[in-house]
Amino acid sequence: MRFSEACAELGLSADASHAEAKKAWRKRVSQWHPDRNPSPDAHARMQRINWAWERFCEGGPGEAGDSEPDTGPATGSGSVHEPAAAHPQAAQATAPSTPPQVLRRKVKIGLEDTALGCIRPLRGQWRAMCTACAGEGHLTWPGACSACAGSGQVKRRTWFGWSSETTACEDCAGSGAAQPACTTCDGSGKLSPESYDLSVRLPAGMRDGDVLSVPLPHTRGAAAAELQLRIELQPHALFKVGDDDGLLHAHVPVDIFSWLTERDIRIPTPDGPAPLTLRRESRTHRLPGQGIPAERRGPRGDLVIHIQPQFPKRLSAEQTALLQRLIATCAEGPGDGPVRAWERAFEGWAQGKSQAAPNAD
Repeated sequence: MRFSEACAELGLSADASHAEAKKAWRKRVSQWHPDRNPSPDAHARMQRINWAWERFCEGGPGEAGDSEPDTGPATGSGSVHEPAAAHPQAAQATAPSTPPQVLRRKVKIGLEDTALGCIRPLRGQWRAMCTACAGEGHLTWPGACSACAGSGQVKRRTWFGWSSETTACEDCAGSGAAQPACTTCDGSGKLSPESYDLSVRLPAGMRDGDVLSVPLPHTRGAAAAELQLRIELQPHALFKVGDDDGLLHAHVPVDIFSWLTERDIRIPTPDGPAPLTLRRESRTHRLPGQGIPAERRGPRGDLVIHIQPQFPKRLSAEQTALLQRLIATCAEGPGDGPVRAWERAFEGWAQGKSQAAPNAD
């Protein structure tokens, strides 16, 4: 509902004051409330009156709220709901004329969920705001409040009746107008509890602290409502999330002998275990497309595997003997390697030091 339509519904001009709008709203509520108006259109007209009042309170034309309401059908519990991100700019572009009632809850997800997306069942109860009284719990009828004779104030005696003080009338909340309790909600401002049972599709690429919005189905006479889901990304035993580039990191310790012999090992990925062949010349392996999306619903980043060769703290007698044999085979090899070159340089240096020692005397 646009601002101009809200003014027309309340019978106001565009430059009407807040007090004039409130007076016009009360007048139309007293006329169209279903408890007093038997017309089959009373409920719908009451909703439009309340929407118009809220739209007027939001501000004049050209502001963020000056957009058409979302009139799409509410989905039942058997369908999968696609949540929308609660982003300020997106809210300004699609804000309905009547702000929905917001229910907030947290949703814990694992790292595999943010890599691949998931469908999460959500169940709970909520109490919708009564549209007949706009959640006030009472109505304002034409005429003066009987408790205060329309003044909005009453005198109450203090201790022993020696003096009196003037306070706001509780029956009309100081307005001076009659305010009978709303029979639709029994004066509570909210309707009877309703249950929701939804299956919500959470998109890939979610981060800790993200907020997603899901509309709730509601019955006639209830204000629109939505679930605001705050994502809580749980720590993972094997993966760590990098910066906002979508990289996923996993540190894999392997024994030094497996790394030296370039054996095949199994590594974790968000899709499940996968094989990897070790390479002596590299301790970092990058797997394209095995990370998480850098942005929601975007392509997945890479998975970086960090190999950490582990030396045994103690060697058995058999291991020591095998290593001695291995060292001997290395010593018998060609003398062109870096170790042999360093040994020759060291021996030359040591011999020079030993020959220079007597001359020092």
